[in-house]
Amino acid sequence: MNATVISFDRSVRRASMMVFGALTLAACDNDRTVGPSSAAVPKATMAKLSTRMSYAKWTVADMNNVPVGGAVFSYDDGSGVVLVADNSALDLDKTPGQFHVKAPNHVASICPVTSPKGWVILALNVCYGMPVAAGQTIFMGTFGANPQFSAYWYTSDGSTLVGPAAYTVKAVSGRFAATIGDDDKNDRWAGLGSLWIQLPAAGDYEICQVKAAPGTALANPACRTVTVTLGDPAYANIFVSN
Repeated sequence: MNATVISFDRSVRRASMMVFGALTLAACDNDRTVGPSSAAVPKATMAKLSTRMSYAKWTVADMNNVPVGGAVFSYDDGSGVVLVADNSALDLDKTPGQFHVKAPNHVASICPVTSPKGWVILALNVCYGMPVAAGQTIFMGTFGANPQFSAYWYTSDGSTLVGPAAYTVKAVSGRFAATIGDDDKNDRWAGLGSLWIQLPAAGDYEICQVKAAPGTALANPACRTVTVTLGDPAYANIFVSN
């Protein structure tokens, strides 16, 4: 039986569902002149440095820090606002969910305006800006995204997370039913004992443990119901299998 020690404080674990937008500077300049800070830099060299291209980068990611593609941002490099869609011509990084754009005027201001399809960016329409030194690349931050509709829960033996267990997830309306096994294709949360499923719509869902983790019995109670709302993962609590 595989197990991972964990604290079951709901508020801490609930917060882990969200990766909030950050303002982190990660500049690197391998061509920076090395020498005493008081050393004079020839004007010709300063002019050359000031014309070197700068860049800004940022990411949209889920709770596992996995990039989520398809967002659209407004972007201003000091020459006016343009829209940058993920993997568009202005986006130099063709990895879905990762943005890399030029900052020729050495400033960068970004604002998420459209979430990826099926997702909700937590800091939608919240803008960030910062200067970009000539020739440098800055990391503007990671914008956390939740599925539009989802639920998450844990499997425990009473003291640690255990797995793999399997569950059914059914809409009370009868319009949806699925089976999810720990770390299978329907489970977006990596790691045994933690499960997270994307759902098609808001509403009430019944989640039932149908297969216990190895070496444990079915949870008691084996079923519980959660209410799913837009952009807010529903917490189905901890299924305890002794």
